[in-house]
Amino acid sequence: MNKGFLFAMTISLLSVLVLPVAAFGYTLGIFGNTNSDRTINLEDITYTERIFPGLNEQSHLAEAKYDNKVNVLDITQIEHILLGNEKKLTFIDNAERTVTVDKPIEIIVMLSIDSAEMVRSPGEIDKIVGVTTHIAKDTIFFPDIALLPTVGSAFHRDREMSLIIDPDIVFAYTSALAPEYFGDTLETLDIPIGGFSNCKLLTGDVQLRKQGHIIGKIDCAGELVNFHHDCTNSIETVVRRDNCGREATSGY
Repeated sequence: MNKGFLFAMTISLLSVLVLPVAAFGYTLGIFGNTNSDRTINLEDITYTERIFPGLNEQSHLAEAKYDNKVNVLDITQIEHILLGNEKKLTFIDNAERTVTVDKPIEIIVMLSIDSAEMVRSPGEIDKIVGVTTHIAKDTIFFPDIALLPTVGSAFHRDREMSLIIDPDIVFAYTSALAPEYFGDTLETLDIPIGGFSNCKLLTGDVQLRKQGHIIGKIDCAGELVNFHHDCTNSIETVVRRDNCGREATSGY
């Protein structure tokens, strides 16, 4: 596990201790998560079936096929997602952008160290075929991908190299998607771009789980989330106490 990444998670933890506990709740932003909870499961099929007769309100994520309507095909799509054999997947990235990718993902351009760690953890490293210059410099932590072709830095990409590689998805930092850095240089070329910043504590869980869905390693993403919490729970317990050893009243 990247020590720098874990340190960033720790700093994020310390910086949000004054936020309410409810801030840690999240919705898994994948179309097909019809009941808008933290996962996609059989309950989403049931919820969708109840939309048809008007027993449930249609949610934003009910369009599992993302075709501007909700019907039985959306139930079929949810079933495919549960089986891990969907042909397309639509999700909302950390920049609040709606992105659709063709599945399965086989070719990845990696502009984010955070996402590189996520993809490597379940053993999907062979799918990365292009990396940022920051990864290329880190031959100690990323010896397996540091020598791959570079596609520029996280904030200044090599457009022509990205075209040559023709990836199924580009993983980028959320902040790097700002117009002054990224613009629409790849989106206009129909290259899907997912913006993620996994070290952000309040959204780290959902971002990791989304990427697990994207690369087809949902269970592995859950294990990584649990690993992060195992590392941070003891820190959380300590910093929530005041100097007298009493529970701090500020909460999260």
